[in-house]
Formats: sequence, C-alpha cells, structure tokens
Amino acid sequence: MRYKTVILVSGGVGVTPCVAALRHIYHIKREEQADTALQSVFFVWSCKDLHDFEWYHEVLELANAKATHGSGYPRLYVSRISFAEVCL
Repeated sequence: MRYKTVILVSGGVGVTPCVAALRHIYHIKREEQADTALQSVFFVWSCKDLHDFEWYHEVLELANAKATHGSGYPRLYVSRISFAEVCL
C-alpha cells in the first residue's frame, strides 16, 4: 500500500464495498506490516436507522480494535433516530 492514509465513506447499504476494502486493508497490513506505508484508516458510515449498524458489527469491532489514538476510529452517523432508540 503506497498511501499513508485511507478514508472510506459510505451511506446505508453502500457500506458493502467499503467493508470489503476495510477487510482487505487489514489483511494487507497483517501480511505486509514492514512493506506498507499505511498509517491511518478512517471509516465513516451514515445510516438512517441505529439498528443498521448491526449489519457489520464484527467489522466495526475490528476497526475499533485496530484504531490508534486520534486516528482510525470508526465514525458512525445516524440521520434519523427516534426518541425510543435514544432511551435504549
């Protein structure tokens, strides 16, 4: 990988190609740790519903685990949220 930073931005079900790219990036980093210039991966995902994030829960956990201080933490946004969901 020749870039220092990768930014993946998606909305709703459009997250599928970003998740594939994220998994590939983590695979490359694991296999070629010494040969990659990659330092940060930013993953941004916006959904209408809070429950949509359950689709790729394991990937979000992986992204959070791989994050370093100040960079790489998944950014998740909900465009429509009900009061009932906030109180859960």
